[in-house]
Amino acid sequence: MQRVIVFDIETVPLDPALLPPFDESQVLIGNLKDPDKIRAKLDTAKAEWLAGAALSPMTGSVAMVGWKEVGGKTELDTNENEAELVAGTLQTIAEHITAGNIVAGFNCYSFDMPFLVRRAWQHSLKVPWALRQGRYWAKEIVDLREEWLMGERQPTKGTSSLDSIARFLGLPEKLGKGVDFAGMDMDTRKAYLTRDLEITEALWGRMH
Repeated sequence: MQRVIVFDIETVPLDPALLPPFDESQVLIGNLKDPDKIRAKLDTAKAEWLAGAALSPMTGSVAMVGWKEVGGKTELDTNENEAELVAGTLQTIAEHITAGNIVAGFNCYSFDMPFLVRRAWQHSLKVPWALRQGRYWAKEIVDLREEWLMGERQPTKGTSSLDSIARFLGLPEKLGKGVDFAGMDMDTRKAYLTRDLEITEALWGRMH
């Protein structure tokens, strides 16, 4: 019997020492004259820049991966060794594909899968061949956001995020924003990812 497993990754910025320096000259100060207010604006801009670093495989890393078989239990992998975490995640997806199971995510074609593969390359890891079929991801990897969009390339702002879709369908709401993940303590991180998996599972059930 074919199994359906939903998954999600959470990412954090690399150590600041590994990031390019923040360019304060690019921050628009406007008419501010007060040094303290200028400093506060620059600090806020830097914090936002650092948080955004988590969204690129060149400036971010995988911190946690969650799995939930539809109708089953949730499993969270928090291996602090990113290379092992990435390798294990890609291998698990490949094993499910080989077994004919479905691995479903939300926005996984554009974010989760490319992020994992590019971080694997950064660590000189071998990426399982099963993940790709020519230019495309294996058919067993399902992106629920792509299904939701049904070919729409420029959706109206605020209508295609996991949270907005969950609200529309009356599903559980997210417990925060992904850009804030790095600042969460471990218990909050686990709760956040667990909720995302629950929403994705519920979305799969609603759409299939």
